[in-house]
Amino acid sequence: MINHSRQHTNYCLGLASQAHGSRKSNYEDDESFERLRKEIEVNQNNALSLCTEKVLLARQAHDLVIDLFLFFSQ
Repeated sequence: MINHSRQHTNYCLGLASQAHGSRKSNYEDDESFERLRKEIEVNQNNALSLCTEKVLLARQAHDLVIDLFLFFSQ
């Protein structure tokens, strides 16, 4: 899902840069576009890190539940 979001964002940014390139660009627009692209990339990486952390926590919780079940079923 995150990969799909990243691909979609890259596609949209690509369309925007093509449209942007078809007219006379100015430095400020290029700078804003690049800043936006970097901000999106950072946000996507942060989202991926949070998802990874949630998966790891879920695995730890699962292992803990299994350990508790085994402990109390003895």
